Amino acid sequence: MRNQKELTTLLENLVRLQVPETATAALLEHQPQHVEVGVSASGMPYLGVRGASVYPEKDTLKRVAMEAASLVQGKETDLVVFFGLGLGLHLEFLRKFTKAPIIVFEPELDVIKGVLSKIPLQLERVTLVTNYGHLVEMVQVILEHAPQGMLAGALPAWAQQHPHDLEMFKDALQQATRKVALDRNTRAEYSAEWVSHMAINLPLFARMPDLKSLGDQFANKPALLVGAGPSLDGSLEYLRQAKGRALICAVHSSLMPLVRAGIVPDLVVIIESQNLVHYFKGLEYLDRITLASSAQTNPLHLEFEFGHFLSVSMEGTAAADWMQEAFETKPLPASSSVSGVSFSLLHTLGCNPLVLVGMDCALTGNRTHAEQSVQGILRVDEQVGEGRVAFSANDGTFGEFNTHEVVAWGGEGTVSARPVYTTYRHWFEGVSQTWAADRTLINATEGGARIHGFQEMSLADVLQQYCLAELPAEKIIHDALDNAEPLDRNILAQTIEKELDYIGQAGDVAANTDQRAEEALGMLAAGNLESVQPVLDELAALENQLQDVTKKTRLLNTLVGHRANELSMDSAVPQEKVAATIYSVSQSQKITHLVMEGSADLLGRFKPVVEALRDQG
Repeated sequence: MRNQKELTTLLENLVRLQVPETATAALLEHQPQHVEVGVSASGMPYLGVRGASVYPEKDTLKRVAMEAASLVQGKETDLVVFFGLGLGLHLEFLRKFTKAPIIVFEPELDVIKGVLSKIPLQLERVTLVTNYGHLVEMVQVILEHAPQGMLAGALPAWAQQHPHDLEMFKDALQQATRKVALDRNTRAEYSAEWVSHMAINLPLFARMPDLKSLGDQFANKPALLVGAGPSLDGSLEYLRQAKGRALICAVHSSLMPLVRAGIVPDLVVIIESQNLVHYFKGLEYLDRITLASSAQTNPLHLEFEFGHFLSVSMEGTAAADWMQEAFETKPLPASSSVSGVSFSLLHTLGCNPLVLVGMDCALTGNRTHAEQSVQGILRVDEQVGEGRVAFSANDGTFGEFNTHEVVAWGGEGTVSARPVYTTYRHWFEGVSQTWAADRTLINATEGGARIHGFQEMSLADVLQQYCLAELPAEKIIHDALDNAEPLDRNILAQTIEKELDYIGQAGDVAANTDQRAEEALGMLAAGNLESVQPVLDELAALENQLQDVTKKTRLLNTLVGHRANELSMDSAVPQEKVAATIYSVSQSQKITHLVMEGSADLLGRFKPVVEALRDQG
């Protein structure tokens, strides 16, 4: 950095553009070598990278304004994502044409430091992202509640000069949108079950220790996260050797092959709401294993006689909100898969290195899962079309999978993967570039798909290099949970009751809104257009009030939020003014009915939960 002024400009820009501390540290150390920032002989702003200009020599501002306008002007969107920082000119014009948040992705540190140290960018609601994992994460967060979707564009010259980065940018956006779609479908299918299970489980969960009970006893200790991929079969002997030398954490689907091989994991994790008791039924050693589960899991999973139970809070759930407010329990970073939640759990415990085993994220050979797992009976029979395979099982079931080719573990050749497996793999790749970048990450699966961001090692080498000291994880966990301080369930009851108050308010406001909507529809249908406006104004005020109060209750949104979003995304809006107003009021009324029904349902379910918690004391 040439002088203090440039350093100050850089730091102010990084703060304004919300650049994370890890990226800031890398930028401060970086020395640009291939970038020129200044003003050309014609008086136009100039950005050159490796001798090539990023902007046209003539009419620069006019052309940039036209390109920005063509991308967003007059279009409804919840998010704009842009490839290439440049001099920030496109971002300035984009901000003039849209109020949506803007994410700009720039992978080249030379450009970021060269530009941001010399040009103070006065940009509002613009976030700079420097790696693909952070990009996917941010886009997902915004699109989760974004009915209008996003618009994406690119700095023209930068796109031409960096075709590989542009393709990675496009792939990251596709990853994010697929993940959002998957999460929406999951919420639509299971939200009612989640809420029902939470109401049943909470009195029991309030008696369970949480992750804080284990303290820092596993900080900087090796942890093996065991999935049920086909490659697990080749790792069983080394996992047997790892017992007592590392913390072994199994996802629920890998417990059966482990136990049948005589291997007792220290932890097993389950979050699923479906009835999966067949994954546990008849297994030995459960009394030596600790089951970690979320409040949304099926209550039948908690009826098995595990040695101990451990409650985990998953980010983005009502139960996690309550546990955090009541007991300062840190929620695990969001993930829709049990493997992701398990990884987050081990990261929260401070484990290092974090080692994946049996995490194929692909169809290894002609199989989807380890031989002795519940789904080990599945076999891929043949390719039945482009990107589609047929499978069968020895119980007579059969069907088809969509597949695509991905880079294999080890980097040589490809393997076939199902889209859902690739979603899980992308999650691991994303966190390896963001919050999990502070750990040594190893993929010791020795098969399946390559997971970028993870070192590839054999499990034998992992044991030899990282698992040399004794680590009696089973005993450490049992002793800690036996001596855990009980939670004050009255505090949890008070926390839940506060949210129930908001839910009750939402139901009352929704009832008033429904009455006004009914009145407005009657007047519109009768052609009483002169007198309807005051009613419509009052209806709009009630709708705003309803929106404000429902924002305060994640529980209500979990139950009805996705259904309300589906109504608001209906595109069949009439063009004629009165018909459009009737349509709008009718949509509003449908949403208020959802809120009224949801409020009554939740109050009926959770008021007894509050009383049960108070009775427990």
